[in-house]
Formats: sequence, structure tokens, C-alpha cells
Amino acid sequence: MKESVNIEGKPVSIETTRRAAHELQQRKTPLLAEMQLYFSCMIVKTVIFKEDGFDNMIAVSDSLHINFRPVVRGTCEFDKILEVPKIDMEVVHIENFVPKWLKIDYKRGDWVGEFGY
Repeated sequence: MKESVNIEGKPVSIETTRRAAHELQQRKTPLLAEMQLYFSCMIVKTVIFKEDGFDNMIAVSDSLHINFRPVVRGTCEFDKILEVPKIDMEVVHIENFVPKWLKIDYKRGDWVGEFGY
């Protein structure tokens, strides 16, 4: 399945594998996928999947909602990094950071996602 939505005025292409599309069709509530661009000691891209708890979601379909969130942690000390909560990063021109694509798969009972530019 291929879809497209706008985030911060920029188009984002969403592609799901056949397995993921099949699992999404079985859902009674939407899957929430948050693309996080994580700034700390290095930049990390990650996709977090949840059943609820994310804000500002954009509906791709009845069964899939997404959003994009730049985040930062206040430490680079590896042994403390999980203790320090993520906080939203203030970005002046967030549209410059919005990804161009998101790919979602369903493997061995888990949702898997990646995004890029």
C-alpha cells in the first residue's frame, strides 16, 4: 500500500508491505507510528509504534496514524541516557527536517519502521 500525507506542508510518502497492510486491515483501532529524529551525541532516526499516547497524529487511513517529532536528551553519558527523559526539540524551520518517506513492515509479530530523506 502506498499513501501520501502532508506534514508541516511537506509531502511524506508512506509505504507498507503486504504483511503490514494485511495486519492493518485486521485492526479495530488505528496503529500510531511516530517518526522521531533524535538529537543527542549523534543523530538517530527511529519509528516508535504505540496503541495510544501520541499527540498531533495525522490519519493516513482508518488503521494508521503518523506524526513526526524531533526530540533531544539532556545527556550524552551512555550509562545515564535512559534515565534522562526525551524532550521535544524546538526547531525554527521544522519543515526542513520532515522526512520524505516512511516504510512500515510487520515481521515476526512486531511492527518495524524506517524513514528517510
